[in-house]
Formats: sequence, C-alpha cells, structure tokens
Amino acid sequence: MTITQFTTARAAASSCHSSADFLGRFPDIAPWELEDVWTVHDDYSIATVRALSGLTQAEFAERYHIPPRTIENWTQSGKARREISPYLLDLLAVDVINTRAARKY
Repeated sequence: MTITQFTTARAAASSCHSSADFLGRFPDIAPWELEDVWTVHDDYSIATVRALSGLTQAEFAERYHIPPRTIENWTQSGKARREISPYLLDLLAVDVINTRAARKY
C-alpha cells in the first residue's frame, strides 16, 4: 500500500457506514490492507497504529528508532501531550499495514 492509497482510503472510510461498503470501494487494494485502514480510521492515533502493529511501546520505539519518551508523549492525555505530525503518523501506519500484509504471504 502506498501513502497515497492509504490517505485516500482513510479519508473515504469516514464517509462509509460499514466495513463492507468501504471494502467495495477500492478493488485495487488488498482486502486485508483495507481492513487495517478500517480498523484505524475511527480513532486514528499513534496508540491505535501501535496497537495494530502488535508491538509494545518499547518495541515500537525500537523498531522505528523513536525515543521511547517520545512515544509516551504522543500517547499521554492532558496538557503535557505532544502531537505527532500527521504525515509521520501516516508513514508509520502505512509501514505497519505493509508489514502485516507481508506476513500474510
């Protein structure tokens, strides 16, 4: 899945009422990749993307060479919360989805 496919699919997911409706809109994208997009679209955050990866915060930080404290800052609530760049979140989501797709083969 490319970044363009992901951002297009994620934007379209918010206008769909069901996963079946959503899956039918993109015949050129593998269904299991679209299922992952559907999974993250409603609560799109670093915590949701990390959970989809199946990695702990520490493992996710190590895999993507992000300091663990940064991951913590992105996922905490309240005034101290730091926002992740939307583009970086998209890149991480695409890599997680592609990694999961590669495991299916």
